Amino acid sequence: MYKIGLVEQNEKLRKLLRQVLIEADFEVLELEQSENSIQKDLNKYHPDFLIMDIGIPNDGLVQTCNAIKLHKSTKYIPLIVLSNNPLIKQKIIISCTDQVMDMPFKIEDLIESINNRLEVINSLEVVN
Repeated sequence: MYKIGLVEQNEKLRKLLRQVLIEADFEVLELEQSENSIQKDLNKYHPDFLIMDIGIPNDGLVQTCNAIKLHKSTKYIPLIVLSNNPLIKQKIIISCTDQVMDMPFKIEDLIESINNRLEVINSLEVVN
């Protein structure tokens, strides 16, 4: 079972995403939304995937995304950022983020994106 780290400040959306991900056979780890906590939680729990909602302009979280993708122990964790803010999307796209999904989004599209990225990772592991 794959572990997905979930960073979502909106309680209703977090609960919905958690339930949908569990139903799709993922283990869900709800991570704190502070810059310091995210990196610590990633090192502690070692999720296979990370989903972050960055809805408000927050340079700290954008920097956290960059730090995740540049740190040797976390750079291979696929990262999907959920956002409806054009400024955030522009900053995130410039960073090393794997994907930005516009909000609102279809749950099916999120699950499909996660599964596709995990398939790619699995195929690379088989080759190595």
